[in-house]
Amino acid sequence: MDASLLSSTSMRIITLVIRIVTAVTLLASLVLLLIISQPVKDLNERGEVKETWIMRFYHRVPFRYTAATIIIGAAYSIFQIVCAILRLAKRNEGNVILDFFGEEVLSKLLVSGAVAGFLGSSELVKGWEEYGANREDINSFTNKTYAANGLVLLSFFFSFVLSVLSSYALARNISFSET
Repeated sequence: MDASLLSSTSMRIITLVIRIVTAVTLLASLVLLLIISQPVKDLNERGEVKETWIMRFYHRVPFRYTAATIIIGAAYSIFQIVCAILRLAKRNEGNVILDFFGEEVLSKLLVSGAVAGFLGSSELVKGWEEYGANREDINSFTNKTYAANGLVLLSFFFSFVLSVLSSYALARNISFSET
């Protein structure tokens, strides 16, 4: 009896679907991060508005880091989607070592990007509360950043599943080469 529950082709199809979902969630997170903006009012000593400016994600370093991890993750996911389609067409395993280590690095990169975004949002809330900003303005901006960071975290979970699946493919490939 075969030790694996699924055939190699079905595992490649499952991996392809998870890679597509990972890329879609990363791209959705990037779009959400790009469209976030919030007007911020600078007040003078008397509480009058002296100027208004628009807060965007690139004004804060943690959000820029999150955007960079999203772009790297989406590029790697799209690259792996193309490779997975070619592997399905050619009916071969491809470079399972690259898949394994690539998924390991990507999953750690995505979780660090999500954590940086969540910490950046919480620091922004603290800073705006000390600044005396309106609570609705704070919540409006940070809720959107939390949603974008949540999608990055979801992408991390998909990448983690791909990492586990690639470790099985690596073990299967090593056991086939030894026999």
